[in-house]
Amino acid sequence: MKLTDNEYKKFCKDWFREAKRISKNLVFTPGIANTHFYPVPFWQLCWHKPSAVSFNCMGGFNAWEPIFIYGKPVKGERLGQDYIRQNTLNLTPGNWKKHPCPKPLPLWEKLVKAFSTEGDIVADPFIGSGTTAVACKNLKRRYFGIDLIQEYVDITNERLKQDLLL
Repeated sequence: MKLTDNEYKKFCKDWFREAKRISKNLVFTPGIANTHFYPVPFWQLCWHKPSAVSFNCMGGFNAWEPIFIYGKPVKGERLGQDYIRQNTLNLTPGNWKKHPCPKPLPLWEKLVKAFSTEGDIVADPFIGSGTTAVACKNLKRRYFGIDLIQEYVDITNERLKQDLLL
């Protein structure tokens, strides 16, 4: 489903408003080109992805991505630096490589742990390759995820069935 710029801007505003209404913490990657579609975050992190192979609109590669933080870490958790170096999964085997931008599990586990506690419900409005769901499963959080693309929902469901992720 391809949206025009105005449709996508409205979509971002709508999902963000609803997520903010039901949650005290929001943590997500807006994508470099979409940062201006959202309110100013409480804080933002720089996720450095040195092995990234996706092209940017300037003819080079996206070697970093912003992570927007709305809310504060749970008591006792610290993020340390606001710069996180974590390679992407572009060359990792598994069915989640069928997604154009799978997120690295170690980074998502760090974020889920910092902004939720055991038993909390974590929502992912862009379930994609299922990394948030796997992080929640590993950290004893409940989760729900949605995606407009059925293939991505199928990837997530298959990924969650794998024994090695328990």
